[in-house]
Amino acid sequence: MHQRIFNTGHRRIGGFLAKVGQSTNMAVYVEGEYAFTDRLSVSAGLPYVFAKYTARNLPPPPIPVLSWDACHCWQSGFQDFGFRARYNVFNGGFALTPSVSFGTPSHNYEFRGEAVAGRNLKELQFAVDVGRRLDAISENLSVQGRYSYATCEGPSISKLPVYRLYDNRRS
Repeated sequence: MHQRIFNTGHRRIGGFLAKVGQSTNMAVYVEGEYAFTDRLSVSAGLPYVFAKYTARNLPPPPIPVLSWDACHCWQSGFQDFGFRARYNVFNGGFALTPSVSFGTPSHNYEFRGEAVAGRNLKELQFAVDVGRRLDAISENLSVQGRYSYATCEGPSISKLPVYRLYDNRRS
């Protein structure tokens, strides 16, 4: 799987869009899955991320300019290992599949700035997927949905960039 994201700015308190710090991220995600039974499966994956600071102007002081953003060049690297376990409770015309996922950084990558691989934080996610075939309309039609709750480790204050602390207090 691959994806491309255009970051067009930063949202502030109240939904205000500050059109600064634009960047582009692209990723290729490789995942393997193993089914122990027709109901229980596990998977593991690892994305390789490309990131580039695309804003024409560098941020104004007091925000520090980081070398990997200032060069306007592509940065790349592996991001976070992802692990998931799923169990299909109901299957047939109606499906219910809860899952638990865990993500952890693959290495100590840089997370400050715009052109970075990711957040460098551990994350735990609980989810439930539901689906229903709509055979009355068409044998090839279904509807599905997902609800998930994620909890993430908080960054230590010593790792937070000074400008992010400054922006949070100012907002």
